[in-house]
Amino acid sequence: MTDNEIIKAFECCASNNCKGCPYDDGTTRCLTLRLPKDALALIKRLQSERDYWRTQYMLKCGDTPASVLVAQAEFEAVRAMHVKALEDRIGRLESELYIARRDCAVAERNHKLAVEEREANAKALIDMTAVHDQSIDNFKAALLKKIFPFNGVDKKQYTINAYAVEKAIEEVAEQMTRG
Repeated sequence: MTDNEIIKAFECCASNNCKGCPYDDGTTRCLTLRLPKDALALIKRLQSERDYWRTQYMLKCGDTPASVLVAQAEFEAVRAMHVKALEDRIGRLESELYIARRDCAVAERNHKLAVEEREANAKALIDMTAVHDQSIDNFKAALLKKIFPFNGVDKKQYTINAYAVEKAIEEVAEQMTRG
């Protein structure tokens, strides 16, 4: 088959119309089993011709052998493709790094704020505890003065009673702080 006949056969197959197909012998619908073999032979022949003419052109264009020029062109094409891929990858990694640094800065700021808040809460709790302890001490002193003034009370008796009252007050204060 000629090149034009092979092309015509593909056009007929593409349009699903066997009328005028060079592979249609009239007895069977189509002899398409031969078409792929003929098409492959045509493609190989055209590639070979292309390579031949490319080599001829390269030889006329300079002293460098055509195979070297072809290899250089292929190398440059592959290199450009890889450089572009690497540039894209670097761009993505730089974006990821920027996002990671930003997230890290936010996390550090949040951590610092949490530490400051915890320290402020601890200081407030210490202050409240000191005020609470002072209030309890003041309450105990006032209660003891009120209950046991030194007017004619036996000092030994006062110590025992004062100790019992003091223990009772501590128990009440402890219960108040728990509940």
